[in-house]
Amino acid sequence: MKKSGLNNYMLAHKLLDSIIATTAGSKVLTVLGPKDGSIMISINDSGKVGVEATHRLTVLSRIADAIEAEGKVIVQQCLKLGERRIESGRKRYIPQQNIYGFTLGNGKVTPWTKEEIESFSSREKELCLTLKEASRICSVG
Repeated sequence: MKKSGLNNYMLAHKLLDSIIATTAGSKVLTVLGPKDGSIMISINDSGKVGVEATHRLTVLSRIADAIEAEGKVIVQQCLKLGERRIESGRKRYIPQQNIYGFTLGNGKVTPWTKEEIESFSSREKELCLTLKEASRICSVG
């Protein structure tokens, strides 16, 4: 492995560990990379990436590729259900989530600003899970 490849892998490891440590609970991670399209994987509330041991290595490899060339990481953090009263007075429980994003490329990781999170492109939105889908996965993970 070239030195830049090793540095990118170490940076990918640092990013993934930071995401797990700083975002409580279950989450869904989407990596949009230059090679092999996108990958989406769940991270449970104890920090386990995916279902099999190889899933963590696969995600790290994809993040490292995106750091080398160009890509993005989108984190959908699943929150507790929010409560809302409807016109009839009954309660409805609405899934909630936080979105975080990072732009990757040229050996760098740049966190998204609030404005970037609010306006990320329709392509990125299509590749992420809907709120309902993410909540379902997080409740299983």
